[in-house]
Amino acid sequence: MKKLAFFFLVGLAISFSVTAQGDTEMKNRLDIFMNFNRTLNFEKMMDYIYPKVFTVAPREQLIEIFKSTFSGNDEISVEMDSLKHGTISPLISVDKGSYHLVAYSMLIRMKVKQESGEQNGSANSRMLEGLKSQYGEKNVRYDQHTGKYVITVNTSMVAVKNELSPNWTFLNFEPDHPLAAQLLDEAVTTKLKTFKEEHKN
Repeated sequence: MKKLAFFFLVGLAISFSVTAQGDTEMKNRLDIFMNFNRTLNFEKMMDYIYPKVFTVAPREQLIEIFKSTFSGNDEISVEMDSLKHGTISPLISVDKGSYHLVAYSMLIRMKVKQESGEQNGSANSRMLEGLKSQYGEKNVRYDQHTGKYVITVNTSMVAVKNELSPNWTFLNFEPDHPLAAQLLDEAVTTKLKTFKEEHKN
């Protein structure tokens, strides 16, 4: 469940500015969602998360996981900064649904509490290699002074408006992650992935 929370965390617990032409209603809701992220108001954030998420992880459980992660008292504590402007794609329509792809980058500082007696060197090496395989060799380093892993994340989230979500809601978008198939229809994932590939910088 911790891994599940971290998957959502990257796309949910953020505060950033976006610039693009597009849907005013969506951008207004995105601004509100951004403010709740900035103030770590996890209860209000849940109202702006794509509802299908809660079929995988219940709302209250996600709130508690986010709270414990940011409190610094859990096995993994997370801080975020250096958030850069992203862009919003033009409207992408699939069947009766409407979607916008939002690109953003951010810096994550993550501290992992180790079990008593665990070898610091070997544990750090394993964690570092795992993070590098996920985020890229050049995007991860270990800060010896603070004992934190510093991760540069370049990723996307998707704004969704469909029959399940009549108001715009938001979801982290990693098309090759197993959860993507559970949360979005294959046709939607394919079209969003195609757009993302065609508009790489």
